[in-house]
Amino acid sequence: MPIEKDLFWKRLESINAGMLGTRAQLKLVPMSHYADRDAGALWFITAQGTDLVAEVEGGAQPALHIVGDAAGKLWTRMEGHLELSPDRGKLDEIWNRVAAAWFDEGKDDPDLRLLRLDLSEAEI
Repeated sequence: MPIEKDLFWKRLESINAGMLGTRAQLKLVPMSHYADRDAGALWFITAQGTDLVAEVEGGAQPALHIVGDAAGKLWTRMEGHLELSPDRGKLDEIWNRVAAAWFDEGKDDPDLRLLRLDLSEAEI
């Protein structure tokens, strides 16, 4: 792995939020991401009824996630395809107290949705 790519993932893993949206709508919303270096993906926990979920219910959509963090020394625009994911194992892996605060029934909340952004490119 080139050092630039390694440094990118290291810095991205230390930052917990950015602005996410699909290319079709370009309505970016603040979202916490969970970096998955091995898969080249970002994961997001959200709820049924959000615009993002509505946009990807019919299948993966081109999307972007923008992160600007002076403390984390990373300014980036990432692009890829955003889709709903049924991956319960990944949900168990990334679940935390912050996510739990949004869902009354925890990981079993019927409104909880897991999104996966498979990255295809990034500009830093």
